[in-house]
Amino acid sequence: MDIPFLAGLPYADWNYSLAPQKNGGCPAGPEERCPCSRAKVMGGCTVHNTMSYMRGNRMDYNTWAALGNGGWDYESVLPYFKKTENVQIPELKDSEYHGTSGNIMNTHPYETNFTKYAMETAQLLGIPTVDYNGANQTGISRLQATIYKGTRWSANRVYLLGLRRPNLFVRKRALVFKVIIQNGTAVGVDYIQNNETHRVFAKKEVILSTGAINSPQLLMLSGIGPKEHLEELDIPTIVNSPVGRILFDHPLFQGLIIKVDEFITPSRYDILSDFSNFVQYIVNNSGPLSGNGVEVFQHLEVGEEAINSSWPNILTAVLTQPNVLTREIAQVLGFTEEFFEQFSAPIAKDAVFEPIVVLIRPRSKGTLTLQDSNIYSHPIIDPNYFSDPEDVAVIVEGIKRTKEFYTSGPFRQLGAQVYNASIPACAGHAFDTDEYWSCAARWASVSMSHLSGTCRMGVRDDPTAVVSPHLTVWGVEGLRVVDASIFPTLPSSPIQAVVYMVAEKASDLIKCTYKEGGECPSR
Repeated sequence: MDIPFLAGLPYADWNYSLAPQKNGGCPAGPEERCPCSRAKVMGGCTVHNTMSYMRGNRMDYNTWAALGNGGWDYESVLPYFKKTENVQIPELKDSEYHGTSGNIMNTHPYETNFTKYAMETAQLLGIPTVDYNGANQTGISRLQATIYKGTRWSANRVYLLGLRRPNLFVRKRALVFKVIIQNGTAVGVDYIQNNETHRVFAKKEVILSTGAINSPQLLMLSGIGPKEHLEELDIPTIVNSPVGRILFDHPLFQGLIIKVDEFITPSRYDILSDFSNFVQYIVNNSGPLSGNGVEVFQHLEVGEEAINSSWPNILTAVLTQPNVLTREIAQVLGFTEEFFEQFSAPIAKDAVFEPIVVLIRPRSKGTLTLQDSNIYSHPIIDPNYFSDPEDVAVIVEGIKRTKEFYTSGPFRQLGAQVYNASIPACAGHAFDTDEYWSCAARWASVSMSHLSGTCRMGVRDDPTAVVSPHLTVWGVEGLRVVDASIFPTLPSSPIQAVVYMVAEKASDLIKCTYKEGGECPSR
């Protein structure tokens, strides 16, 4: 799991899948379902994600504060981002936006010639080079990742194995199935281990950090959730709360293929079949295996609102090492064998690369509900992709601008041209038209597994709020949630760095609650 090149492989996973999507997204998957990756391992998704270190835009957090969440504006959360970070990029060490003493290493990992071509193309087109964790995100950036000395820098490595705190005990291979609530106060949890039920009590409070799927599931199974939904499943309602009534995710489009005259980078197969790469990695943790297959990101502003607010809504990158959707990657993303054979197999040996286009500020929202009252049953996870037509229009424009970029400058000199991948479901539309890309976006988009918002943070009179700005559950004493489920809106970035920030801020909120004998101030 610590080898960056192997990021995303489906091991130690809960194996969740999304509900069939009514408006697009995942129809190329088995039974029209996308897999939704969630790590079932110490350290959570930091152990098998792509390690991108990205915080989003200041407007993400100013929006949180504008919704009534005092102390969550950008200026208030920036110190917590910096507190977690130990930037190892020389030109960023003196930046006011970066930290140098945190536990999470932030580096530019292994790069190929692809980075050079991309940066030169951006310069030719007048696209600025930016630090996407700095003042402005719009432009092109080299990857910043939680990779250090060729190794994944996960929460497990840093906060658990690395620190080994004497006041922390982790009960392994245990599944919590209920929060114990007595007289309106959470006093402990029930869990299963080795097929036996156990009960443990809290001295001060119960904190759920089980993620945007498991935290709402556990709350609802404990009687905290929408009353009518709980009654349908014969779960006694303790608190009528909008748990799971909002769900966010970033849809990722992977249906654009650029063909060139010769390979820019070695294929995934070539890397794994070259024994010298393994020797290089084993000896000094360097070489192709020390990279995660992504080298540059570009943030785009699509539409008047995004431009006026300097708040990008499209993120693009290129999977440089796979070159094209390999059978292995297709399975991880959830595409069917039939889709792979028609879409990718015909050019599996050609010199191609595949840009991805991510909608990072989707308007569409989904839901998370229970199938039944069994803790072992997977919840019904419905992100409701593209239910807002504006999302389709934005991602289509993002595809067109991405296509333009990767067929310009040095890429054009390499013979770059858009390959007609002939997505079967879109055969009725002329290739490379807006109608074709609109169809393709609905057909070849998958989950980026950035699920969040299911225990949304907000003020008491917010009908969508589950937790307070102090992350305490409304309607219950002694219960707090600390994970991505509390996001009031979806950050315009991968969420790893954001979750670290939330955890650090929550730590201060918890400490001041007890040290000062009451609720903490907003700042």
